[in-house]
Amino acid sequence: MRNRTEKILWAVALVIAGAAAWPLLAEAGLLNTRGGGDSPFLLQRVQQLVTAVSDGHFPVRWMPDANFGYGYPFYNYYAPLAFYVAGAFYALGASLIRAVQLSQLAAFLVAGGGMFALGRRWFASPWVALLVSAAYTLAPFHLVNVYVRGDSIAEFWAMAFYPLIFLAIEHTAVSAPRARTWAELFWCGVPLALAYAGLALSHNISALIFSPFVLAYALVRWWGEVHKQNETVPQTASRWLRAGLALLPFVVAGLLGLALSAWFWLPALGEQNLTQVGNTTADYFRYDNHFRTAVTLIQPSWLFDFGVDDLQAFRLGLVQTLFIGLGFVAALAHLFFRPLTPVAKNTTRFLLVALLTAVFMMTPLSRPLWDNLPLLPFVQFPWRFLGLVAFWGAAVAGYGLALATHLFHNFQAKQGRTGGWLVGLLTAVGIAVLAFTSLGQLQPDYLYLTDADVTAERLALYEWFTGNIGTTISAEYLPPTADPRAYTSHWLQSGDRWQAWVVAGTAVVQQPPLIARTGHQVWAIEVTSPTAEVVLPLLYWPGWQARLGDGQAVELTAVAGSGLARVALPQGSHHLTLDLGRTAVRRTAETISLVALFLVCVLWLLRPAPRPNPQPKPVDALDTTPATWARPLLWAFIAFLLTMVVFVGQIARQPLPNNTLNMDFAQLGYLHHQPQGIAYGNGAHLAGYALSTDTAVAGETITLTLDWSAVPPGDERHVTVALTTAATHFYNFVPPLTAVSQPLTAGQVTYRLPIPANAPPGLYVPQLTLSDNNRPRTLSGVPRGPLTLAPLRVVAADSAADTAVSPSGALDVRAVQVAQRTGEPRALDVQLAWYTAVDIPQHLKLSLRLTN
Repeated sequence: MRNRTEKILWAVALVIAGAAAWPLLAEAGLLNTRGGGDSPFLLQRVQQLVTAVSDGHFPVRWMPDANFGYGYPFYNYYAPLAFYVAGAFYALGASLIRAVQLSQLAAFLVAGGGMFALGRRWFASPWVALLVSAAYTLAPFHLVNVYVRGDSIAEFWAMAFYPLIFLAIEHTAVSAPRARTWAELFWCGVPLALAYAGLALSHNISALIFSPFVLAYALVRWWGEVHKQNETVPQTASRWLRAGLALLPFVVAGLLGLALSAWFWLPALGEQNLTQVGNTTADYFRYDNHFRTAVTLIQPSWLFDFGVDDLQAFRLGLVQTLFIGLGFVAALAHLFFRPLTPVAKNTTRFLLVALLTAVFMMTPLSRPLWDNLPLLPFVQFPWRFLGLVAFWGAAVAGYGLALATHLFHNFQAKQGRTGGWLVGLLTAVGIAVLAFTSLGQLQPDYLYLTDADVTAERLALYEWFTGNIGTTISAEYLPPTADPRAYTSHWLQSGDRWQAWVVAGTAVVQQPPLIARTGHQVWAIEVTSPTAEVVLPLLYWPGWQARLGDGQAVELTAVAGSGLARVALPQGSHHLTLDLGRTAVRRTAETISLVALFLVCVLWLLRPAPRPNPQPKPVDALDTTPATWARPLLWAFIAFLLTMVVFVGQIARQPLPNNTLNMDFAQLGYLHHQPQGIAYGNGAHLAGYALSTDTAVAGETITLTLDWSAVPPGDERHVTVALTTAATHFYNFVPPLTAVSQPLTAGQVTYRLPIPANAPPGLYVPQLTLSDNNRPRTLSGVPRGPLTLAPLRVVAADSAADTAVSPSGALDVRAVQVAQRTGEPRALDVQLAWYTAVDIPQHLKLSLRLTN
């Protein structure tokens, strides 16, 4: 910073970033999003990463408890940097929820601070830099990645690296021609390498769509600096040699950035054949379903609408567009009517072309590119380019204030008086308008949770209830052998996490395993037959290796149809050790990254001593003096550390009462507390409830007591309590296990729910519906789905074994009950019983048809 005003405005930029993040921190709960992205995904991603690191598994590639307890290779394919940042906050003492929030706050601060520094570099005016920073921080899509697409923290962090990368390009372009030694020349590219590696580790898709612009601008700045140097260098061979040397740091930066992040992106690309990622580019996720047309590109309302209906939130804001449009016109005026330096002209042209290109890529006009460019379909949604529009648009918007500043300076010079306060006033008004129109309609909801509510069991329940696996809605990182996918597991059905199955021979498997850590398990198995085959409760994925206690390697294979790990063992007592090792691709990638990190350390040791900066350029030119590129990061880091100290202690560590635990499929899918009670749209208010047990035997009767603190006037309404399963979310005509209705009355009302003696064992949830179909509401007033309470596990009653079961192990099915559904003459309720003499480790698909 060069003066006091600039330092103050730098602080203001960080305050604006903190203010934009305030809704995250305003409540003790996790900000909830559902329709545009599931924010509870963040809890699972951070909790599982922390668990894995605590178990000594690094770099983390495996979710140990995801996929209903069988494990899931999530981190091998999904960029993990944001979760490592959250994990670092957790290690410093924050709760899981606060760790997630602080990672989001850090991204706000880095983006705001980095954009201020970049605006200062480009426009040589701290006031313009402040407006550019605010325009980026408050860009609707930047906010949408937090407040609508709650699970998109990776993409949010990627946007934080956009300005850092361009700052590093400026640093490399200006510093390279001044380098005096090879070490100094290579060191010029290290900031760009680190920034680009950060982008690649933040979000795969953002790195894919942003990289062409990085390459293009690096060439623009390199050529601009070479042209400027050539004006003072004679036309000789050394001139072209200097140009080549000036390009070398950019090449080193690109290669070094790719190498530093290779430990992630190389396996993510090289091992796609081990997944079902084809699901991520089909149906809803196909790009041609999400182009923005002239009608759907810009919101028509002054206040930005964060709604997800008709993808309303995935558009440009009206006020944002007006700021960009004014800046675009002003940028053209700069090009045609102001005496800019060649570097400034090239940068201005690049920004305008980049902005138009990003907008073009969102429209149907770009379909030929989407149809033919490799990897581009993995972007899925053309509206992802809104992130690039936010970046380029914020920079272009700065030209409007830059032009106004120029006019004010000319006016002052002619009048012989000062009027600099007008620039400050115009900046303040612009920021106020952006803040009000971007945040004015934000109405967040929260999930009230503590760390006691973020456990492996609760996360598995969340997967079961919502149908997601390992925070992916298409289960795309399952191996091809896991087809069909699971919707539950023995753990969820019975409560026994470590059930293993002997599918051939005879053996006794000690449960639980002797050691069960991420990437490492030890099982005690006694085989009494000559050989035995055992299926373990573990998803097989290449890299898992098995060996016996004497070190002998044994083959580990996948069961076709479930993907679970199967091993054949000889007779005897064994300690079977399972380890998640490295494939050739992972080993190569990690070696490349270690070598790159070593080179960075060597270059740091050989870095040159700082030299005085040359004289800054006049205001009419872009400021290209080499500043300390890491300063934005330093200030942002200090700011969010101080913020962490302030906010970490605010969240309650003690468990909350369980009498309001609830969830619903439409809005609040994670089982959470609601200390305020649950309000309905008709005025009814449920203060709490009590369930007599969380485990019941088929044939028993359980009781549920509801405490209504308020009911609407009239006595015509009834409340129905039904025991249902998660299948009701995915299939039609799923009858409840049992259901009881009673009038809606104030005070405590007890329901007796008889469980049929032939009830299938597994998880069930009490679900409440009102006779007038009125739904519960979130705290912000959004209608929810049917209210679902804490789960109940039903276990089968003891009964004699069926002697008619086929001893060969063939699957046998029998109809237990067939009845016509009341009020639906064309519907039958059919209950089937399945019998087999041996365990079947595959997942089976069922098709039931009624024929003559």
